[in-house]
Amino acid sequence: MPVSIQPDKPIAGEIAKNAARNTPKAQSTIQKPQKSASGKTASEKDSLSGYPSGRSRQSDPGIRKTGAVKPRVTSITDLEDDRDQNLQEWEGSVPENDGNDDDRRKRKGIFRMLITAGILVVLIGGILAVRTIRKPVDNGEPSYTDSDDSDALNKGNFGTADNSDKSFAQAMETIRDHATTIENALDSYRREGTEGDRLRFYNGSGEIAKVLVYPGSSADGVYEEYFYWGEQMFYTYVWDGDEKQYFYYQDGLLIRWIDADGKVHDKESDNDKYVELGDKYWSNSVVELQQ
Repeated sequence: MPVSIQPDKPIAGEIAKNAARNTPKAQSTIQKPQKSASGKTASEKDSLSGYPSGRSRQSDPGIRKTGAVKPRVTSITDLEDDRDQNLQEWEGSVPENDGNDDDRRKRKGIFRMLITAGILVVLIGGILAVRTIRKPVDNGEPSYTDSDDSDALNKGNFGTADNSDKSFAQAMETIRDHATTIENALDSYRREGTEGDRLRFYNGSGEIAKVLVYPGSSADGVYEEYFYWGEQMFYTYVWDGDEKQYFYYQDGLLIRWIDADGKVHDKESDNDKYVELGDKYWSNSVVELQQ
């Protein structure tokens, strides 16, 4: 026969508990929100904390979080894309070279060249100026302390002399070397005498190397410069303004005379003027040496 299953009948205690729950006082108690120790309801606390109603800032212990947002993971591809974009923006911000750097370098190079050229011009001008120094003295006459005979000393034309005469060529070379040595060392020589009268220059050995006679003390009213080597005159330079004469000696004999017109006379023993001037300046050099 079929068996019918009947629900269990509630016991007397459960019936009494359910009846108590359905009373009006019990319903109002259930629906009234509960306040915390601070005097605020759970809804009020949620509105202040910014969290949705019913969810606290921290979960209660033992309760597993649900609905958490999974953080976004940046991939290597995204990083490379950001790097490429930043690189393009940086390259776009760098101005292109419009040639200003090259122009600036060229201007600096030209400026350095001009400065170098200017320095060279000043140095050369100073060297040339030292060759002839004139300054006023007490009596108003110019003072001369150096000669301008470099052209004559360096002349390669031996005039009427035989070009095959090696002894003559050697003598001229020696004269040029000695005169150049004296001129280059003149500032270091001991100087005696008076400007406007005559000056004597003595080398480091105490030997006389040069005598300068001023026009006021010259019988011809000209500048006379006598050069000595081993206390023997070997070269005389006579001048007055643009008029210049050069006399070259070997062992006391005149071997070359360049006159005021620039004409070269070599070993012209048959020329009376040549012989006369040669003897004259040799004798003068001996007198100056003995004073």
